[in-house]
Amino acid sequence: MIWDQHPVRDRWKRPAFDAYFEDRIASGGALIAIERASGAFAGASAFHRLNLEESDVEIGATFLARRFWGGAFNGEMKQLMIDHALRFVDRVSFAVSEGNLRSQAAMEKIGARRERLFMRNGIPYLLFRISKFDWAAATTGNVPRRGGR
Repeated sequence: MIWDQHPVRDRWKRPAFDAYFEDRIASGGALIAIERASGAFAGASAFHRLNLEESDVEIGATFLARRFWGGAFNGEMKQLMIDHALRFVDRVSFAVSEGNLRSQAAMEKIGARRERLFMRNGIPYLLFRISKFDWAAATTGNVPRRGGR
């Protein structure tokens, strides 16, 4: 069920997962999530597609073990990653496959804006973005001056 709404639905099979894992490691931005209380593996995510000209980085290729669905874990993980990214760039992007309704809802929950539909490797994705300005307003109520780093 973890991969049910992802574009690579057979990622649970070893060859597909190994390709995913190798791609994430090669990205240089792979992270694993560990539940502090138990030390259990909770999931993974990655920073990738850093674009310094546009001051943007993408967060994606995220998955969580089923026992972490529906709670605060995904939001906390995204908050840590967005907070970190926005120390270096002005905007964070998320590419969510058109059929992944769970992830689309999670993006809206954290305040990311749906911008457009695009194709990547023949798969339709929705582009969500959150700016430093919008993130500060959503998380603290303090609105920084636009254009400031």
